[in-house]
Amino acid sequence: MDHRQIVHFLVGMILLHLAVVSSDVVRVRRGRPVVLQCEAYPGDTLLSVTWKLHLYNSSCVISYKIEEDNITSYSSCSTRMRLDGLSLRISNAEVSDEGKYSCEVINDKGTFIRDTLLQVLNVVRVRRGRPVVLQCEAYPGDTLLSVTWKLHLYNSSCVISYKIEEDNITSYSSCSTRMRLDGLSLRISNAEVSDEGKYSCEVVNDKGTFIRDTLLQVLAQPSTFLKLNSDGSSECGAVGGNPPAEISWIPHSDDITTTILGEPDQTRTVTSTLRTESLNETAMTCVVSHPTFVTPWTGVISLTGKGFKLRLDNILRLIIIIIVTILLAGRLLYLKTKRQKENIPGEESID
Repeated sequence: MDHRQIVHFLVGMILLHLAVVSSDVVRVRRGRPVVLQCEAYPGDTLLSVTWKLHLYNSSCVISYKIEEDNITSYSSCSTRMRLDGLSLRISNAEVSDEGKYSCEVINDKGTFIRDTLLQVLNVVRVRRGRPVVLQCEAYPGDTLLSVTWKLHLYNSSCVISYKIEEDNITSYSSCSTRMRLDGLSLRISNAEVSDEGKYSCEVVNDKGTFIRDTLLQVLAQPSTFLKLNSDGSSECGAVGGNPPAEISWIPHSDDITTTILGEPDQTRTVTSTLRTESLNETAMTCVVSHPTFVTPWTGVISLTGKGFKLRLDNILRLIIIIIVTILLAGRLLYLKTKRQKENIPGEESID
């Protein structure tokens, strides 16, 4: 074995050791696609790629093998999963896809293994003021030891939990009184916008420790308005929404200013101002879109009463109107005077 072969062998052995002990954590929202990478020391000949999935409630294998230019593939996994080179693609992640993904690559340099932990973030939406229950799924065991919810909110954090020790249950909570544990689940009596954030649940039983993250989004419906300002601009707004509303104009204009302001209750107010000086439209339509609306809100505002602006074209138009009015008035006065003269009787002659 020459010097170059020895170096390649040693590098391969080091990378193999690193691949065996390395582990990545990949997080994806439920329903989104995700690609899990499998890194291996590059070789001249690829022999096989195998992904072994150890999920909470099941396990499966997806692989392909290359033998004398003949490729044989196998899969006992979901049809949402497919191999793409060394990588594993999941078209739309589900909560049931959570677990450990072990990839094994065999080439002429050796065997390389990498583990990836996939976490699927469950997204829960609730309207402000409504109750909501956040589920915490764990592999069922014979003995439940503890349940802990860690809340990472936008402006605060808190913990609510209970522990079972020799039939003695101890509980703890630094969260709102609107929140309470119900088995493994967390119940919120009436959701507020301030409750938005990441909810991490940890269950410990005789089967192990199971962690699941849930993103809570609280929807607040905004109130809308559309008005004509004293300077002639059109203003459309959505007050007190969460998430902030989206505003657009029909027909579209480049002369639009949009601002987003935070309210004390953590909702947001969106205001869109449209300058109308350069528009030749007689009316504009404002469209407000928000997840709480079944259909987008629309409002139409007339621009005919926006005020008269003395631009050059208006000045010329005014001059022409004045000249035509003077000419018409003079012509009418001339005709009237002429008729009056024609109606005056002539003087009688005296013999």
